Formats: sequence, C-alpha cells, structure tokens
Amino acid sequence: MSIDFQGRVAIVTGAGGGLGKQHALALAKRGAKVLVNDLGGNVHGEGGSVSAAQAVVDEIISAGGEAIANGASVTDYEAVQAMVKQAMDKWGRVDILVNNAGILRDKSFSKMEISDFRLVMEVHVMGAVHCTKAVWPAGSKLWPHRHDHFFKWPVRQLWTSQLWRRQNGTGRPDANTFY
Repeated sequence: MSIDFQGRVAIVTGAGGGLGKQHALALAKRGAKVLVNDLGGNVHGEGGSVSAAQAVVDEIISAGGEAIANGASVTDYEAVQAMVKQAMDKWGRVDILVNNAGILRDKSFSKMEISDFRLVMEVHVMGAVHCTKAVWPAGSKLWPHRHDHFFKWPVRQLWTSQLWRRQNGTGRPDANTFY
C-alpha cells in the first residue's frame, strides 16, 4: 500500500539537505506540493542563501513535482508568517508541516557557551513554535476538530529528526524509512 499526498501542501523547514531534503523529496514523490524552506547557512547557522532550497525545488520539479523555495529563518516569526503566506498564496492551503530546521553545536554541555545553547534552543524549539503557530489558522480551517493532533505531530517530528541525526550520524537518511 502506498501513501498518497495528492492535493496536499507541505512545508518542510531545513529542507536544503540531509533529512529535511529527504522529507521534501518523499512528500513530492507521493504527490504533495512542497514549500522547501532552508536558510542556506552552514550547519552552525552562519550565512544564508536560498540556493540550497532552490536546488531541492529544481530536483522536485525535474521529477515532475511542484515546489517553491523559501529562505526564511525559523527564528524570525514575521519571516515564518511570510513563508506560510507564500504557500497559501500559491496553493491556498497548508496540510503538512515538517519542523526539521536545526543547527549543530558539537560541544559537550560543559564546554558550550550559553549564547550557543540559546541559539540552538531558538532554532530547534522556538523555530518549531513559530512555524506551528503560523500554520495554525490554515490547519484549524482544514481540521476544525483536530487541533491537538495538528499541534502535537510537528513538535514530535522535531524531536524525531534531531534524534535521527544523533543516532545515524551519516547525514544520509533513507526517506522510505519515514514514509
């Protein structure tokens, strides 16, 4: 049995590479229209360019799918709201949110500066909150009786993605494992 996302719209954050890219490709392969979000910075959260997101969009389009790129930082709530508006303006709905954006700080807790810890929390936790809060109105119109499920899934996805990165360590997840 295959999973079909025809007519669904997905936003995948941190989708310029790694697991986020695999989520975006797998969703598109199964028919979803995908907004590919990536700040385009390095794994430390420095820099920024929409080129990583655009490369994934180009790959989706060349495979026959539909996608658009976005370079918003999940730490900027107004930029996240604009990202959701971009998807709504293009496709009129948002059905799926994958909170995958993240940065690395390869230091033990005792060696990590507080400013580094705050930035990790801002991206990993508040980024998920910003995205979920921004798509909430779209989701509550589609599923008026399923608010709890709509909120819990993206947050759970964030922690699943982070756990995968720690356990796997290869940076080459298999999309079929997740869908």
